[in-house]
Amino acid sequence: MHIKIYGGLGNQIFQFAAGLTLADDFNLSKIRLDDEGVKNYAVKRESMLNDFFNFSDLPFDISFSSNFILKHRLAKLFPFSSSAVTFCSDKNFNKLKNEFCRNFYLDGYFQNQLNQSDFDRQISFLKPALKDYSVASIDGAVIHIRGGDFISLGWNLVAPLSYYKKAIEHIIKTFNVSRFNIVTDDVKYASKITTLFSNIDFNFIGGGVLDDFHLIGAHRFRILSSSTFALWSSALANNDDSVVIAPSFWKPNSNRAIFLPNEVRLEGF
Repeated sequence: MHIKIYGGLGNQIFQFAAGLTLADDFNLSKIRLDDEGVKNYAVKRESMLNDFFNFSDLPFDISFSSNFILKHRLAKLFPFSSSAVTFCSDKNFNKLKNEFCRNFYLDGYFQNQLNQSDFDRQISFLKPALKDYSVASIDGAVIHIRGGDFISLGWNLVAPLSYYKKAIEHIIKTFNVSRFNIVTDDVKYASKITTLFSNIDFNFIGGGVLDDFHLIGAHRFRILSSSTFALWSSALANNDDSVVIAPSFWKPNSNRAIFLPNEVRLEGF
């Protein structure tokens, strides 16, 4: 199996996880990750799967290698399945369950296509393989706010200021939490949240991808953006008694069918 890896960390994890579930479905042992295209986007990214996961803790032979088919986006442009080869994109991911094939090429985002059982299975694969970052549990609640390109793309509309206000009020009223830590890639935009309340102790924490990912999961109470980064940081954290609030849309007009562990959805969001 060959998987094209691109986008930010959240997208990379979804692509990797899609390959894990298909490899499990079809009893495949080898997974090859092609990350050569990660940097070829307007928003510069880094290939980070190896920074977050111990591949040796997964029941597959996983390594990185470039691939001609994925380089030229053939799997995305011409998705089809046969007994000899399968080109898998978002368009046909859900149609492969009854097919038999040994040679898979995956190129997509693989988020909207997931059912809950597949997502839960992905968590069960990835969580034990997540590298230990030694972050202790943190008192209070965390708020993840995605700005930057989310604003220019209009994707922040599914988590407007009114969403954060309602989520904060829910956490305060239900759990008597008064301290809120903010993790963000856009402090200027996120600062608008702090003006909604005059009696709350807001603190900006983190600042790097590794820190931010693990800091979100270190909080019991989490208010998330629609970012795949925030969703995976929560999904792979300790969720024995977590309380997670997240928008019900990935972006405008794109409903999120899968639920995070212990997720609460607010009416209207």
